[in-house]
Amino acid sequence: ELSLSNDQSMRLKALHERTRSEINALKNNKALSREEKKIQAKRIKDAAKAEQKTILTEEQLKRWEDKKRTKQSRK
Repeated sequence: ELSLSNDQSMRLKALHERTRSEINALKNNKALSREEKKIQAKRIKDAAKAEQKTILTEEQLKRWEDKKRTKQSRK
């Protein structure tokens, strides 16, 4: 759907794996309060989204956001 190049596909996969790992580590961190975890999770997700924008072209980003909106509207 997004017509990703091999490089884009590998970079996005690495980004998603790294983001998932950071979120899981955050969830298991007993030293942080619930609110602190929420704030840090938002930072992690925002950073991942910013990096994703550097990987995708404008057209791919538009298609991805349209797909995401459609998926959310079905919920």
